[in-house]
Amino acid sequence: MNMILFREQILRVKNDENIPFLLVGNKVDLEEKRQVTIEEAQSRAQLWSVPYVETSAKTRANVDKVNLVFSPKVAERSHNSFARNFVALC
Repeated sequence: MNMILFREQILRVKNDENIPFLLVGNKVDLEEKRQVTIEEAQSRAQLWSVPYVETSAKTRANVDKVNLVFSPKVAERSHNSFARNFVALC
């Protein structure tokens, strides 16, 4: 499935425009087989207002960076969701 349709499907199913996303370019170690240019990926990330990280599971390039970039976004969302639900229950 193409990334644009996949993101749209997630947003539609969740019915929430504030879902944290991170655009990840995988297999950066296979530069000769690249299908999406860095510029295209960065442009899409900018359009969606999300971070973009290129990774390689094989070389572990930026694998930890994905967690460092994305985990705070998820934690913030979880905290905000908890706070809204807590207030709503009081």
